Formats: sequence, structure tokens, C-alpha cells
Amino acid sequence: MKGTVLFITGIDTNIGKTFATGMIACALAEKGKKVITQKMIQTGCTEVSEDIEMHRKIQGIPFTEEDKAGLTCPYIFTYPCSPHMAAEKDGKTINLSVITEATRRLQEKYEYVLLEGAGGLMVPNDFHSLAIDYVKEQGYPVILVTSGKLGSINHTLLTLCACKQYGIPVRTVVYNLYPPTDEQITANTLEYLTQYLEKVFPDTALITLPEATAGVADIDLVFFKQIAPPLHNFSNRTDGFRNHNKPGLLPHFTNQCIFQLLARFHTSAENFIISGTAMLCCNFSITNNHAACRVFFEHGHSLFIIFFI
Repeated sequence: MKGTVLFITGIDTNIGKTFATGMIACALAEKGKKVITQKMIQTGCTEVSEDIEMHRKIQGIPFTEEDKAGLTCPYIFTYPCSPHMAAEKDGKTINLSVITEATRRLQEKYEYVLLEGAGGLMVPNDFHSLAIDYVKEQGYPVILVTSGKLGSINHTLLTLCACKQYGIPVRTVVYNLYPPTDEQITANTLEYLTQYLEKVFPDTALITLPEATAGVADIDLVFFKQIAPPLHNFSNRTDGFRNHNKPGLLPHFTNQCIFQLLARFHTSAENFIISGTAMLCCNFSITNNHAACRVFFEHGHSLFIIFFI
């Protein structure tokens, strides 16, 4: 077996790469795939990678044998800074072949290896190479994590352009909604990125990563085919479905379906089903076979669903 490696990067540090990596791992596992996460280089830690630890919490599994053997994070440095500086401060040298070998060994056992980078693609591994050089050399496709924070459009487009320049395929752009920011900016940024990808990166999917509370995520990835009828009657483009706020936009979302979804989040899901009309309004978008729907209920409660069709 030689598993597929997906390189998870972001437009910045603290943009949600770790959370996205953990959730993508859950999604693949739920589809029956054998998956493991890996951290290329961890800084600001001792002995144990805090990002790998977070992945396992999200996945709901203990540390694996590969974690204990150091394969899932070959380099851990104590100072919280760029890898090249952190290695220098600890008196060590980063040998990229060590990372490559660790990934290769993981590929022998797993169908998917989700390799999370440190910071963005232009982060230096040392004074001679950048993360993007390594990704290009290995031929890894990229999953790019971004958000709606002010300035993210610029950073996102610069990263996408760098990938195009280096000949690196961008498999997916993950739009992270946590932490919540200005709602108008968040919505407009998502609208802009949707249109930009359709024009410039038509083969790149766009998915939305739901809000989560600090610490443990209170969300789930839902495979829509397992819960309700597929959306074969809907276009796989966002045109005509973007930013709607109308009851009944998705007729397939019955009360029973909503109840099943809510039951995965709340023990008293029936409290959210209001007199035969579960859905008051929703926002819905589909981009390149990925869809995201936010359904709003009375009392200010909401549920964000990501599904694959």
C-alpha cells in the first residue's frame, strides 16, 4: 500500500489548520478510509506535539503506535516560532529526509496521510528552503485553510497564486468560521472566494468549516447520503442558491432529517423542532461537489452541516 498524502496548510498561523486536519480525518474515517494525521514540524512544545494531541481528541482516539514512535511528528522544538529559528535555538538541524521517511512509513499502512504544515507555505524550514519547496518536491496536493477575518482575501489569493506558480495542485480551500468575525465581512469574503475559485481554480473545491467552541469541537461532519436523500435535483454550482434566507429552500430537509442531525449534537433535540416546521431559514451553497448548509431555528439556535455529495 502507498497511501495518498494531502498537505494541510493555511494562509497564516492560528488559522485553523489543526482543527481542519482533525475534522478531515474524521470525514475520511467515516467513509471507511484508513487515515492518520502527521505534523511536519511542531514548535512551542516539549516531547509531545500539541497539534497531534488535538487531532486525536477530535478523532476520539488515543495516541497511536505511530505517535508513540515519533513518526507523526519527527521534529518538536521548544520555542514557539518559525521552524528555522526554533531549531537553531534548540541547537538542532532539520533534516527534511527524516520527515519524508516518516511519511513514507505511514503511507505503507494508511490510505491517507494528512500532513499538517507549520504556519503557511512560505515558512522557512531552514535558511535554504521553504515549506512550499518541500511540498513541490514531494508532489503533494494542498488543502488550504483560510477564514473570513479582515485581510484574509489578500493572504488567500497570494497563497493560491504561489501554488499556481510552483505547479502545486490545490485540492480544497477550507473556509474556517471560527472564531466568528464581522458577519458581513465573513459572508462577503465567502462570496468573493467562491466566485474567484470558480473562475481561476475551477477544479478546487470550497468547503466551510463550522464554528466551534474553544477546546473540544461541538460539531460533526455529516455525510448527507447517510442521513437524507441526495441533492440530485440541485445544481452543483452556487448560482441561484447563494445567501438565501427563505423557509423551504431545501425541501429534502424534513423534520425527521433535522431531528436526526440535531440528535447527534443535543440530547433534547426535540426541543428544537417547532410545531411541524423545523427550518425557519437557511444559507446554502454548493461548490464542486461539496456543500455547506446552515440551518437556523427558533430561540437563536443553529446547526452547521457539511456534507459531501
